[in-house]
Amino acid sequence: MYERFGIKKELFDDYLIFSKKRTFWFLRKSRFISEVSHLKIKRLGIKAFQEVGSFMKPTTRFIQYFGVHATKALLIIDEKQLRQLIDGDFLPFNNELENGYVILFFKGEVLGLGLLIKGMVRSQLALDEVRYLTI
Repeated sequence: MYERFGIKKELFDDYLIFSKKRTFWFLRKSRFISEVSHLKIKRLGIKAFQEVGSFMKPTTRFIQYFGVHATKALLIIDEKQLRQLIDGDFLPFNNELENGYVILFFKGEVLGLGLLIKGMVRSQLALDEVRYLTI
């Protein structure tokens, strides 16, 4: 998170991370965890990341919560650019950043993620995530 997005690791000091297959979950530390550690648990906390090909993809919910602390890999978009992304178009990203995920900001809020490949960003937003927006 720090290398890609500039989110300081200290922000996660109050969380535990669990993994199952190629998915990682964050759970806020609690004194009650040891009391339930013997239970067979299907899901735990907030789904944080999933390995997608050679990338580690943060979930939309995770990045909407923690992305406000990001200092790198940010793309601030306006209404026209949001429409382009929704329509399936790509946006140029003039930055020396390696291929991978970028955080999309719209009207001062973390909207979700885009995928940067060879200087072009495409949307990783589900259409139902952006329907509520007034464009």
